[in-house]
Amino acid sequence: RTLNTGWFFDANTGIVAGQSLTTTPGYISRTTDGGTTWNYIQYNDTGGTVNKLYFINSNTGYLTGGTRARFFKTTDGGLTWQDQSFSPIVPANTYTAVCATDTSHVFLALSGTSRKIYTHLPGQDSAWKVKFLPGTQTNVVITDIIFKDANTGYACGNPNYFAYTTDGGVTWTQSTPTASSTTGQRDLTYDFSNSTLYMAGQYFSIFKSTNDGVTWDSLFFYDNSNVNQPNPFIIYGMGASGNDLAVVGANGICNLSNDGGGSWRNKNYSANPAYTYYSTIVLKSVTGDVWVAGSGGGMMYSSNGGTNWSPRTTSHGYSILTMSMPTSSIGYIGGGSASFGVSECSKTTDGGNTWTLLSTPSPMNAYQINSLFFIDANTGWAAGFASPFTPALVTKTTDGGATWVTQTLQGSPNGSAISVQMTDANNGYVFASAGLFRTTDGGATWIKNTNSYLSTNLWSNMFVLNKDVVYLNGTGTGTTVGSTKKVVRTLDGGTTWTDLTGNLLYTTTVFRTKWLNLKHGTISGTNGYMAKTTNGGLNWSESNPGFSTTVDIAFPDKNTWYTVCDRNISYPIGRKYENLTSISVNVNSLMEGFWNGKPLVTDTVTVELHSASSPYALVDQAREVVNINGYATYEFYTATAGSYYIVVKHRNSLETWSSAPVAMTAGGNYNYDFTTAATQAYGSNMVYKLGSYCMYSGDVDQDDIIDAFDLSLVENNIGNSGYINPDVTGDDYVDGSDVATVENNQGIIVAAP
Repeated sequence: RTLNTGWFFDANTGIVAGQSLTTTPGYISRTTDGGTTWNYIQYNDTGGTVNKLYFINSNTGYLTGGTRARFFKTTDGGLTWQDQSFSPIVPANTYTAVCATDTSHVFLALSGTSRKIYTHLPGQDSAWKVKFLPGTQTNVVITDIIFKDANTGYACGNPNYFAYTTDGGVTWTQSTPTASSTTGQRDLTYDFSNSTLYMAGQYFSIFKSTNDGVTWDSLFFYDNSNVNQPNPFIIYGMGASGNDLAVVGANGICNLSNDGGGSWRNKNYSANPAYTYYSTIVLKSVTGDVWVAGSGGGMMYSSNGGTNWSPRTTSHGYSILTMSMPTSSIGYIGGGSASFGVSECSKTTDGGNTWTLLSTPSPMNAYQINSLFFIDANTGWAAGFASPFTPALVTKTTDGGATWVTQTLQGSPNGSAISVQMTDANNGYVFASAGLFRTTDGGATWIKNTNSYLSTNLWSNMFVLNKDVVYLNGTGTGTTVGSTKKVVRTLDGGTTWTDLTGNLLYTTTVFRTKWLNLKHGTISGTNGYMAKTTNGGLNWSESNPGFSTTVDIAFPDKNTWYTVCDRNISYPIGRKYENLTSISVNVNSLMEGFWNGKPLVTDTVTVELHSASSPYALVDQAREVVNINGYATYEFYTATAGSYYIVVKHRNSLETWSSAPVAMTAGGNYNYDFTTAATQAYGSNMVYKLGSYCMYSGDVDQDDIIDAFDLSLVENNIGNSGYINPDVTGDDYVDGSDVATVENNQGIIVAAP
């Protein structure tokens, strides 16, 4: 939720506060380690919005805000709070500021009225007294009140307003600085080191006074050296300490001075200030290249992972909604506007330096392009939307966008095709407003998933990890944590689905999810809510980059994630680093007896990491149930950086080693596929069956050789059923087919280094 106010007692301990949901208790957040971690503190049981914090000392302070957060007090540094609204009664209004010189002199600024504050001073009766500050303006809201001592205090307001008191708030004098506009003043700060009062809120300049606001000078804080700083802007906050000044405000403005305001440096800029929102982000992890694009056809590029940016020019006049960069030099962008019947699609052949609009044939030329996915430089798909009454668009090119061929979703549904994602030239998925569709022939046919599970929730997008593993994300109608499905996953191409929502916030709509493997995934959602899981969605760690709704994610490795936002904020690109040291290895492996050309009879498989040098010692191991294509993610927490043989073990299959050691780093994510060639195994010790290479089945006694002893165990168990090792075919029954498999493989010895 929006944060409106903060108060720090020292470099480590502070409090921030803002909006709370009206359906939940009101919370503030407190840190004791400089903001690295935060703890929720409940101040009431009915929610509300806190607008201002003020502390008299390290123990005693106040908060004020909307009706439910009207007026609260703490005497233990913000750990507990007491409602002060009823003794004496504070009128049920919204207050914009609170200040106190001691517990007997308290001031509240009222929102939505003309120069009106409430005071509670010695000599008054128990009720709060209304005071109208001097002046003739009828629409001034007092935005801040501070006192430098028991007698001298200041108030500012919006539109442009200032008043001061020298008798503890009994009487006030207006002394509004002359300004070229009526832009409001929003923050006051007094610097005791040089006895100077500062006031901020105005475009481009702040005001300072050395005589308690009787007269004013102005300081122009615009950084003339940076043409890309946000502009124009309203200043909401200011800090001062001697010659060090800082102002912050609208559109992300943050300007600093170290010479008392003589010169300024802008610290938050855009490489292209004409375009303030971003809808899509693409990152090439190998090169560190990052592209972001969004409103008005704007695009930016970074060659170093987002540390520095430069603008890129496109011919798009509407928002860019999607990017696909199949190589570092060749890429595609798409967008347009369904409302205006405009389709925009462009191509680059020089890494995004220049973009050329592509011709979009009918009916594609009337569709907004929502999604592009290219498997190589020439072959790709586009998905789009024209209206709720026209067919969802799916179209394919095999010549780099020179020509496009429209493809038909089963049933030719109307509405939007939201996303298209392919795993290779034949296999892929389209997510549309009409449901989820799958192809196994390059899009010649798209078959709808009819699982009723998918029709019970509101889905917004999908992510395809491989041809069998797909995630859907969206929202639901539940009212408690875990009561509605936000993220679901299939491991079998859509036949069955599992809820991965875990502890995600129930009020959030998940706009996008990205996954490295079956364990490590991220989500982005409404109100800047983001989260990450390291255990496949059982638990999520929440995060917030400070944006509004985040609509896309780049997730190149488990310790780096990026996000962008397309609304309610300017220049929103976020990057977060973490320090996970576990090693992830994503292994495809098949057991000969369990493999019938898909689906695989699933079972538990152990993967070990062994030292690359003799005696090839076991370093770490993990155990997982593989999916129908033999895929699983194995997480290793003990192994450190190094080179390791990947060793696959199964209860009645022959132990199989990778053909060579694989170099791994802490926190890395690696893929190894034993099924594509016999040479993927050490000594080519695998058998070809129904299009894939498999581990030999039949090592029932797990002594690293398939021989007469294994055959005897199988023969002695003919007729037995259940989960037993002699069941070499995985059908929970021992019969002649198990005997035949072992007989064929007798004499095969494990090929280990």
